[in-house]
Amino acid sequence: MTQRLTVSLPDDIAAWLAGQANASAAVAAAVRRDMLDAAARRAKRQADAEAFGAWMRTSPLPDDAELTAASNEISLRGIGW
Repeated sequence: MTQRLTVSLPDDIAAWLAGQANASAAVAAAVRRDMLDAAARRAKRQADAEAFGAWMRTSPLPDDAELTAASNEISLRGIGW
């Protein structure tokens, strides 16, 4: 099934489409490529998020006391009391 749509396009794209033998097919191919690219980007973001979550679950976080002591040590370096 197809639907007829009217869209406004920049001049360079409209000129390119005017030179195509089948402008509808050219637009459909471009949109399908964009849809596939978007789906691939979503899948990569999902995989990255899952991998990061797995890493966070297996990597112990330092104790707050250790972080505070390290931070204080760095902050006080070079200060003569």
